[in-house]
Amino acid sequence: MRKPSYRSLDRARGDRPTLLMVGSGDPMDAALKVALDRRGLSVETAALETLETSVHVTAPDVLLLVGDAAEDGGLVALTVLGGGASAAAVPVVLLAKDERLESRMHAFRHGAVAVVPRSASADAVARRIADLAQELNERVDDKGGEIGEATFDELIELVKKELRSGILSVSAPGGEGPTRVVLGAGRPVAEAVQEFVQRLRPHVTPAAAMQYQFHTSTGGPVGVLDLGGSRSTELVTLPSLRVLVVDDDPTRADTLAHELRERGALVFVTDTRGSGLDRATGLDPQIAIVDRAGLQGEGFEVVRRIRNHMRLRWASLLVAPWEELSPGAGGVPDMHQLASRIVVMMDADRSLAERAEEDAAFDTRLEATGPARMLRVLTNVSATLHATVRNPKARVELDLAEGLIVGATSHVEGGKVLAGTKALASLLALASGRVHIERRPNPAVANVMSPVDEALSAANAERDELRNFVSFAEDEPHSDAHTIAQNLETRAKASEALLADDPPEKKKPEISVPPPRPRPVVGGPVAAGERAAKSRDSQRRKTLAMGALVIPPPGEEPAKKPFPKRTMGMGSPAIPPPPSEEASPPDASAEATAVMAKGDLDLLQPPEPEPV
Repeated sequence: MRKPSYRSLDRARGDRPTLLMVGSGDPMDAALKVALDRRGLSVETAALETLETSVHVTAPDVLLLVGDAAEDGGLVALTVLGGGASAAAVPVVLLAKDERLESRMHAFRHGAVAVVPRSASADAVARRIADLAQELNERVDDKGGEIGEATFDELIELVKKELRSGILSVSAPGGEGPTRVVLGAGRPVAEAVQEFVQRLRPHVTPAAAMQYQFHTSTGGPVGVLDLGGSRSTELVTLPSLRVLVVDDDPTRADTLAHELRERGALVFVTDTRGSGLDRATGLDPQIAIVDRAGLQGEGFEVVRRIRNHMRLRWASLLVAPWEELSPGAGGVPDMHQLASRIVVMMDADRSLAERAEEDAAFDTRLEATGPARMLRVLTNVSATLHATVRNPKARVELDLAEGLIVGATSHVEGGKVLAGTKALASLLALASGRVHIERRPNPAVANVMSPVDEALSAANAERDELRNFVSFAEDEPHSDAHTIAQNLETRAKASEALLADDPPEKKKPEISVPPPRPRPVVGGPVAAGERAAKSRDSQRRKTLAMGALVIPPPGEEPAKKPFPKRTMGMGSPAIPPPPSEEASPPDASAEATAVMAKGDLDLLQPPEPEPV
């Protein structure tokens, strides 16, 4: 039996999900690593001290905290991961001895994964972790996030310690509606706790059970603008920054948009009803600015729409207090504070651009920026790049050079191969993936050859055709659950036909044809007798009509047909004399055959007149 080559082994390992095991001191480490490898995971190990560097280099699909890294609910490791944009995109699994509320919420820090209880069987733990890794790669984040039950005091402790970026909704028994608190980088914890207590305390008792829900989805992080910090007078520019502003006050929104444009930003404005939100798709905004007070009303619905949109979901969400940012009617907003906060939230784009310019090859996560933002960053790099995005649903190969998307190929489930803008459409549908970027002397494929705006616009059109592909439909976010249920059956039926290599052949209408007449048996009396006689009679008639020699029956002498006598009339052409025997052709049958070949039309034409 032939052994696989090292290159094929490396390629097979590269297609496997990568798990980074962080921590030491757990006696199950060695057995767990072997069991995870047996379950189809490529396992890398790292110490807690080198966590940030290891995540930056390996760009794992899943991060597993064990041993000392899992102590105190993984608080130390989660704090380190929350400091970088690339690291914050990696989902975390916590191997712990208990499943208390605090442990569960810390495990939900980056990707809504559950706590895996530690047991005596390494294989059982590995099976659970492998199932979680597959679920994380194939899932679309829940539109509403996780739902759990806790008391008021437990939730206060949660808000104090939770590092997660998102919107926390809490509904009390008998309450009018959910109370929402923004949890994200940039906001003091004490302020979040105080707001949470003030809004919820009057409605519940400390021991009452309440439902909490985290509203997060795959996409950019959530940040809060804190205007209580130090004031900066430095002018911060925002060249080519793409911003989406959500505000119901046209004057205030126009003033903010004008200030942002003065600093070089591209701005699109919408209201809390989401008017014209679909037109912002072509902008691929890097950041969306919304009012903090608006989250309690209609503004939350437009935030939900943004987070559920295929391309808009990757925008980082900045929650700003409009009344403090723009005091008074028509007041100029504090752009120094706003611009400084925006620059911090753009670390993912800046880090990706720096690595693409400096490193010959590196790995990163698709979740850090999203597909469209990643392509916009990489096309601005001066070098020719080749990017490979790996996901259980598809492996997408991209060639980028001179500001263009040169080519794209996607290998999807079932052995299908998509090329050009269809491959780009499959990339836009992915919610996660490991990205390998390397420099190449020349592009490998040239089936797109378009600037990034045109290529993404064409891919959006192709996306309509790929909606019915079940594998990509699962990754596509939707805001209407009823529509999803309504379309499931249609998608399942049309999936194979829409992505077939060749379009299905149309059925030709059936035409009734009368049965053919029975043909006589070859060699029978009809074929040998009557048909031969008819043929000879027809040939004689044609020959006599042309005044040629009659073809005699076999064994008889040829007879001449008497030439008709004609008189010369006035104006009549002279009739030539009959042909003599010397002028007759030597082979009469050959001339008769030639005359017959001319057809019956020649017989109808009169002879050409000769001059008198």
